[in-house]
Amino acid sequence: MQKIIRPSVLIIKEGKILVLKSKYSSGEFYLLPGGAVENMETLTETAIRETKEETNYDIKIKRLIYVQEWINLKRNKNVVEIVFLAEIIGGDETHLKDPCLDKGHVHRVKRPEGHERNVMTS
Repeated sequence: MQKIIRPSVLIIKEGKILVLKSKYSSGEFYLLPGGAVENMETLTETAIRETKEETNYDIKIKRLIYVQEWINLKRNKNVVEIVFLAEIIGGDETHLKDPCLDKGHVHRVKRPEGHERNVMTS
């Protein structure tokens, strides 16, 4: 089973969460900006790089929010996602020309009231 460490960021702007709409063979999903750690890269460096690549935003990491793990048996992957709270400090909204992204559209969705998850928090 492939193990993946995926740092990602939660950016809340004007009461909305920044997410990316991604298409895979198994369907469409909304994901936080983020991705896999590259060689000799820290978790925060990965989160900053991936956010820049996917949104063109420059961000500042504020703090660790939570860690979650899931196993995708169909894709034979064990994913540990590390989510940081971040703020936009520059850049212009754009998109990455990535075949997994739906033309890289950046979406903002409202946070559901009272939404809770079973996660490890900092």
